[in-house]
Amino acid sequence: MSRPFLLLLLYIALITCQSSSYLKVTTSTNAMYQIAEAIAPYISSEIKQATIPDQSGEADGPLGIKIRYDLSQIYVQQFSTGSYNLQLIPGRGVAISLQGATMQLQMNWQYHGPLGISGSGSATDYVVMNVNFLLALGYNGNLQVSVQDVNVGITNLEIVVQGGASWFYQIMVDILHSKLSGIFSSTIASEMSTTVTNTANYYLSHTPTSFALSDDVVLDYQLTAAPDVQSSFSTSQHQGQFLDPANPQLCNLDSGNLPDFILNSHALTFVLSQSMVGCLGNLLIRQNKLAGTITSQMVPKNSPVQLETSDVNLKKIVPGLFERYPFRPLNLNVSASQSPNLNITANQPMLVNGYLNVQVEVETVSGNLIPVFGIAIQADFQVEAQIQSGNLTGSLTLFNQNTTITWTNVGPVDDTGIFFLTKLFLSAIISLVNQHTQIGIFQLENLLQLENLLQLENFLQLETHLKFISTWNFPKNQFVI
Repeated sequence: MSRPFLLLLLYIALITCQSSSYLKVTTSTNAMYQIAEAIAPYISSEIKQATIPDQSGEADGPLGIKIRYDLSQIYVQQFSTGSYNLQLIPGRGVAISLQGATMQLQMNWQYHGPLGISGSGSATDYVVMNVNFLLALGYNGNLQVSVQDVNVGITNLEIVVQGGASWFYQIMVDILHSKLSGIFSSTIASEMSTTVTNTANYYLSHTPTSFALSDDVVLDYQLTAAPDVQSSFSTSQHQGQFLDPANPQLCNLDSGNLPDFILNSHALTFVLSQSMVGCLGNLLIRQNKLAGTITSQMVPKNSPVQLETSDVNLKKIVPGLFERYPFRPLNLNVSASQSPNLNITANQPMLVNGYLNVQVEVETVSGNLIPVFGIAIQADFQVEAQIQSGNLTGSLTLFNQNTTITWTNVGPVDDTGIFFLTKLFLSAIISLVNQHTQIGIFQLENLLQLENLLQLENFLQLETHLKFISTWNFPKNQFVI
């Protein structure tokens, strides 16, 4: 049973080094009810695999005689959670109440009395109970769970005895009734505390806290503090950092004060700091991934500008280039001079600021590369993102551009001409990006339905609903009481 309850915990706080948090997740009570409804059949299935230790003892029979009894091979035939209620307890966790839970058990019984009196048979027990407990959430470097305040109340216990001497049935029923009610209550309460707590924390300690985007870039979403449980929702703060697993360095950009939001009863609301983009950019720069070389062979033949010193446009813009190096191919060494920045403003398009250095090189007859001039580009890209059929899509447009000739070894370079050439270069990059982002950035097909995307001041808010989850496949784990 512990594994399905773990799933509930994962979504109560979105499970899973104290540092700035760039991601906050708010979980509604409505989402918890959805999860509880989905996992109820799995709870019943796993409890049916329960084993209860054999029981033995001594009871008073008719006329004060002592009867020794043994109960063995006790197992659960059926179990149903009944109705359930969830209540968030601010500062503590989630109170769970199972009302009218039913359990049918089968067992063998045997008794021994004075003068060789003995008998054996089987019994079917029909138990109706109410179970109340608290899933307390804590934090000690990672999420910690404990089951507290467990109360099991047997509201009805019906016993049907088979086998043995019929005159003894009522005596056996009285013995079982008086003993089993307390046994079931105390055993379930004790094991609920230990088994669920230990197993849940075991799985929590083995729950992934990062998602690999590539071999050397992961998104780390581990908790940075205990979940904050309020009366109608719970929030959890996460690192939300992009790291190199071989050399994890935490980003130090200001993440801002991540707000709490639950709107329109959305199941999960994600609030992302705009600084996540800057942190990713810093990582990619350290890994030298925001740098590359564009050769003349990479330029399509139908391009209006070719990376050749004989190109008619380049001959006008940089006349000294063809004069010194006639009919030679060119390379562009492109690198980010600093991390891109994302600027999010409410009710306005998002802007990404990019900074590039371009070193133009000519390839000589002998194959040597000679730097000829340099360009610094600062460009602002307008970003539009939207939800289409549960899919996050986006597009880029060039909003503003500044181009500067930083140095030259081949004489004057026309600033206006270079401006238009770099604009053509940036437009080609935008076209390639939009081919992918307009199809879809990502879609969580089996888990979340993306519903709404809102721009806040310095933050992005993503609202989601849980999809129909009764088809989720929970790993099996035997529940032993």
